[in-house]
Amino acid sequence: MTFADAADRYKIEWVDRNWKNPDKGWLPVRLHLIPSLGAMALDDIDAPALRTQLFAVRERSGTPTALHARGWALRIFDYAIEHDWCKINPARQINAARIGTRGQRERWLSNQEIHRYLVSLHDLDCYRGYKLALHLLLMLGLRKNELCGASWKEFDIGTGEWLIPGSRMKSKKEHRVFLPLQAVKMLSELQRLGGGSDWVLPMRTNPTRAMKGDNLDGAHEAALVAAGIDDYVIHDHRHTISTQLRDQGHPSEVIEAALSHATPGIAGVYAHAQYKDQRLTMLQAWADFLDMTMNQNTATATTPGNEPHR
Repeated sequence: MTFADAADRYKIEWVDRNWKNPDKGWLPVRLHLIPSLGAMALDDIDAPALRTQLFAVRERSGTPTALHARGWALRIFDYAIEHDWCKINPARQINAARIGTRGQRERWLSNQEIHRYLVSLHDLDCYRGYKLALHLLLMLGLRKNELCGASWKEFDIGTGEWLIPGSRMKSKKEHRVFLPLQAVKMLSELQRLGGGSDWVLPMRTNPTRAMKGDNLDGAHEAALVAAGIDDYVIHDHRHTISTQLRDQGHPSEVIEAALSHATPGIAGVYAHAQYKDQRLTMLQAWADFLDMTMNQNTATATTPGNEPHR
């Protein structure tokens, strides 16, 4: 199968179904990837070939466009691997930092944007697990790979705690998450959806493997389009929770511990073992706030608890 064939299948089977304006969103692929890679067989596109193309995009159109094109290549090749059209995703062998950086982001959602995002997310016609995962990321302030790589052995649902091992954390230190009631309910639903898989978010085509974090990007983008929200990536959920919790009066040190941010000095040695009660109280208040904000002025909105499975 050629790259163009795989891209076409991905657009028809995912993008067209889940994006309000699929042709507009597809422009980076049509303009920057198909012309040079389209006729090549998937297995013939290695990391050097893709890197050369992305560098050319950077020269023509700038770093943000090249990074956006890399993101589309990641998703297309992941989709191809799920369907056994190829074995390797060359985009995963290309460090985004080698292409460049967009600069420090400070984007976060206002209350009204939170309402529109969550309503649009849960109204999408897509796999229920994607919706729950994106809602959990906004609720818990985690990085997407920390959730997508999670196995059930990390959880003690009975006590409402989740211990992420240091090997899966950016800081390389284990991180304990204290789960609000809504998170426990969503995780229980994900366990049912997983059908006995060891993974919290298994690949739909191969439940013995964990889903890649980039698999959530399509549903996120579709929710943004439906909600009329621009320039907001999944990682910005962490900016949203940090900014909103500070505005709501929660202590900075408790917020930093919940987000697993590095704390300088001797305080950093103890920060993540402290504040259990404060962190749980804060995250429960935040989960309640998300529920209230989502349902505000939306009497007929579909909520996480009453939506049929898809």
